[in-house]
Amino acid sequence: MHLYLPFVRSAIRISPTNVTAHNTSSTSIMVHWQAPAIPVGVKLSGYEVFFKPLLNASARWDTAIACNSTSNVTLNGLQKYTEYEIMVSAFNILGPGRFSEIATTFTDEDSE
Repeated sequence: MHLYLPFVRSAIRISPTNVTAHNTSSTSIMVHWQAPAIPVGVKLSGYEVFFKPLLNASARWDTAIACNSTSNVTLNGLQKYTEYEIMVSAFNILGPGRFSEIATTFTDEDSE
C-alpha cells in the first residue's frame, strides 16, 4: 500500500505581523516585520513592501521587494520630513498574500 500526500499549492493567506518602521535619514526608512506562519507545503517566495506619503491623496503605492530569507528592508530616495504609510505582504508563485497592518513614520529633517 502506498501513501500519497499531495503537495499543497496555495497562495499565502496570512499577513506578516509586527510591522515597524523608523527613519534612518532624511530620505530613508528601515522597515521590519515578522514572517507569517506558513502552512506546511506552501512555499514563500518573498515579501513586497508598499509605501506612500500619508498626506498625498493622489500618491500611488510604491513597492520594494525583499527575498524570503529577510525580515527587513530599507526604503531609499524618499521625500524629506514626510510621513509615510507602509504595509507588507508575503508572496509566492501563486500570488500575493494579505496585507499587514499599516505602520507610519516620518523621514528625518535635514540638520542645519
